Amino acid sequence: MFTQGEQASGIDILASGRTAMCFSPEATTKPLDDDQVEDSASLRLVQKAGYIVGWAGAYDGFLNDCTAVATRNAVVYHVGKDSLDKLFTDDSTLAFNFAK
Repeated sequence: MFTQGEQASGIDILASGRTAMCFSPEATTKPLDDDQVEDSASLRLVQKAGYIVGWAGAYDGFLNDCTAVATRNAVVYHVGKDSLDKLFTDDSTLAFNFAK
């Protein structure tokens, strides 16, 4: 879904299935390659529908703080940064509640 250390491009919302989020201290200065992702420690397995897996993309200039992968028949919706900006501009209540 996304890789730690890369520019966040929006938010990802888990609709069903399961995702794993992993963190590696090596990725604090550069994105992980595929071998490093496999060797990183799993921080959390998520299977709650509606969970926002990647929230960093809702804010300008944020990097992904972990790597997220779909692990079991996951359906994940990605809402891009431009779409989020429009939603937040059109609905200030939504923007406020999201920022809480």
